[in-house]
Amino acid sequence: MCSSDLADLLSDLRRPPPNGLHGFFAAHASAGGQHITANFDPCIELAAAASGRDVEVLHFHGSFADDDSGESLGATLARIERGFPPDIGDRLAATVTAAAGQLLVFVGYSGSDFFDVDPFLQRLAATKLSGTALWVDHSDGPPRLLCGQAAARARPQLAWLEQAGMQVHQITAPTRLALAALAEAWGFPPPDPSHGLEHSWQPITAPAEPARQRA
Repeated sequence: MCSSDLADLLSDLRRPPPNGLHGFFAAHASAGGQHITANFDPCIELAAAASGRDVEVLHFHGSFADDDSGESLGATLARIERGFPPDIGDRLAATVTAAAGQLLVFVGYSGSDFFDVDPFLQRLAATKLSGTALWVDHSDGPPRLLCGQAAARARPQLAWLEQAGMQVHQITAPTRLALAALAEAWGFPPPDPSHGLEHSWQPITAPAEPARQRA
């Protein structure tokens, strides 16, 4: 599959409708918060624009917000297997270490980027950081909080950040509930409920069943 085919198959992410979580992240970014995402879509930027705001979001795998053609998206093994390009690594390091004592929140993230994000965080273990890292582990069950060594044992990324000097926590709870608590602490409205909006999309490339089986 060539890069143009891949960009076409991902093109439904060009302008999907933002939801309440994107609106919350846009409000946070417009208030001076830093936002890093693995997502290709420009939903946070679109949510901000709908409210007359302009925000900067770091898409470490590229995005349709920065390149509408999709040709630069880091969606292939060849693009990510060597880790982050120097410019992305530098921007990530500057963002994570931007302020002493800051709160670093992981939300809606699988933690499965073992070619680039994990090596980046593992290298941070040898640095000196302060502040708090909170990993939101989505679950529809009763909320559960792990702190310190218990959180580090549950999540290697938190173990590396703890080695660097951060206080680490993992909360297992519905994501919206966790973000609503942050919103209250920061003086923001809680995220709007999920709206379930759909948008029509038809790719140019239509994979045949043999191609699906080979994939």
